Amino acid sequence: MPASEWTAQANRHAASALSPRDGEEADARRGLLADGPTGVLRASSGAVVWDFDRRRALDGPPPPSVHPELWRQARLHAVTGLFQVVPGVLQVRGYDSSNITFVRGRDGWVVIDSLGSWETTAAALHLLQSRVDDAPVTAVVLTHSHEDAFGGTAALVQSVDAASGRVPVVAPEGFLEASASEHVLAGNVMARRAAAMFGSGLAFGPEGTVGTGLGLGVSSGRVALVPPTWVIQRSPQSFRLDGVLLEAMLTPDATAPAAMCVYLPAHQVLHVGDLAVRGMHNIGTVRGARVRDALAWSRYLAEAVTRFHDVEVVIGGHSWPTFGHERSIAFLLEQRDLMKAIHDESLRLANHGLPPEEIAHRIELSPGLLDGRSTRQVYGTLRQNARAVTAFYLGPFDSSPTRLDPPPPVEAARLRVDLMGGSDAVVAQLRLFLLEGRYRDAVHILDDVVTADPEHVEGRQMLAEALEQLGFQTESAAWRNLYLTGAAELRGTLDVRSSGAVPSTDMVRRLPTGLLLDALAVRADGRKSAHMAGAMLLAFPETGEWYRLEVSRGAVHWSLLDPADDVDVRAGLALTRHDLDAVLLGDSTVRDLIGGGRAAVEGDEEWVVELFDLLDSFPRSFSLVNHNL
Repeated sequence: MPASEWTAQANRHAASALSPRDGEEADARRGLLADGPTGVLRASSGAVVWDFDRRRALDGPPPPSVHPELWRQARLHAVTGLFQVVPGVLQVRGYDSSNITFVRGRDGWVVIDSLGSWETTAAALHLLQSRVDDAPVTAVVLTHSHEDAFGGTAALVQSVDAASGRVPVVAPEGFLEASASEHVLAGNVMARRAAAMFGSGLAFGPEGTVGTGLGLGVSSGRVALVPPTWVIQRSPQSFRLDGVLLEAMLTPDATAPAAMCVYLPAHQVLHVGDLAVRGMHNIGTVRGARVRDALAWSRYLAEAVTRFHDVEVVIGGHSWPTFGHERSIAFLLEQRDLMKAIHDESLRLANHGLPPEEIAHRIELSPGLLDGRSTRQVYGTLRQNARAVTAFYLGPFDSSPTRLDPPPPVEAARLRVDLMGGSDAVVAQLRLFLLEGRYRDAVHILDDVVTADPEHVEGRQMLAEALEQLGFQTESAAWRNLYLTGAAELRGTLDVRSSGAVPSTDMVRRLPTGLLLDALAVRADGRKSAHMAGAMLLAFPETGEWYRLEVSRGAVHWSLLDPADDVDVRAGLALTRHDLDAVLLGDSTVRDLIGGGRAAVEGDEEWVVELFDLLDSFPRSFSLVNHNL
């Protein structure tokens, strides 16, 4: 549906209130050495991984169906290609949701962060080597544990492994554990939610997604996890890679559980990772990652200003650089003040006894802070972040005894709809809400109708219309993508099966065995395995690793053993790590492995087979709008 007159009016009003952003387009284009290509980038299977031509849909003034600030941000992200930040430091931007940075070393290129997939990273490396210098990659630095910063690392490492041996990969402490937490333990549900947040199932353009707020989209190529060869454990820490001096400052539990900034003193360039971005970041992201520590986040930004006081350029994992000493410091301080203000104001209201949702709607920041050069709500939003701060300190319960044990969503929705006279009566009344532009009010009530009666055609259509108009009006790309994904799902024009993501085989195979066993434990249905008490010796002959798996009251525990340890177990299972990976990925079963002679059991074989047969399997996608589907 097109933008309604209410939506067009709201976006015209927003445009009239926007402050000028002098110099931003010059910053986004500064140092362009080679423009990005046209056409699409494909995987070896022929599937489209990235569409370079999507940026053409952003030509012209903001349409009525897109918030003008989000449109401006998207157009700046559409500036694609290879850029020289300063001599010896280059970036490729517009090849994925994130940036990849190349620093010229003595013998080759030191890379800071990959892109999100193998294919986009390989394409960016090819652009650099074909236009500037075909020297090899000599080291990789990963600033944090998000997929868009490490997903393509294997393309960098593989490109030189055969010629020069292992390429050092440096990452912050806790990198593997944090990566596994998001992408394997909670990987299935987070992949589905992230697909909606980033608009992966939507068409690109004025009535669909216009990016993520931090880039034009997320690539859909091969994702691989390369375990770091060296972990930064203290802060600050100086080190050299291929003759390049780097200074690391750890920033855990800010943008990611494992994260750091990296300073290049010879170039006076600070790579902040995701600690500071061109817009309000997420303290609590709608895709569902762990809530971040806003207070620590603001302190890290203050520390960066003090520690890297001679900085001349700030770059990061997203968007364009900030050039000049004064502007760089101002950028970091603006981000510092934003995080601290959201933290303090949320807690101030909480200490007045206000519940989280009331805080989210009452919170106000000082004049001008939300309209700063880097604080607009094009990615995160003030309301979502206020909810996150209260959740960080107080948990999900809002303290009201009336909401201590509510009925489940479907039952509660049916109760409310019945009290309002039934679905037909509610929908008839709410048609006026849409005509009056009361889209949020309509969504609030129509959600009950669709949850209580998912086959109510008019209710679904009206809810889709209201969600769509909210998407057209919001400044946040994440909120826009969620609203529009929900609308498409309700209309049946979005195949939810294609919006999730299967677990990355490369990632699973590169996890340490302990983290893999954590993932298997998540799949154990405690109700079904409650009678399976006992312990198992799990052996991997090719690596010499021995583990003890214990099932106790439905919970699964593991511990690493020394082969010389004397353990009391019901059974022993020997197999290759590759075959255990296949079990987790759903490509095989322990029953089949034993039957095919690829796994051996000593002791209670029936117990072993039954235990692994009880592992749960997760749907690759599910409804985000209807709780009862």
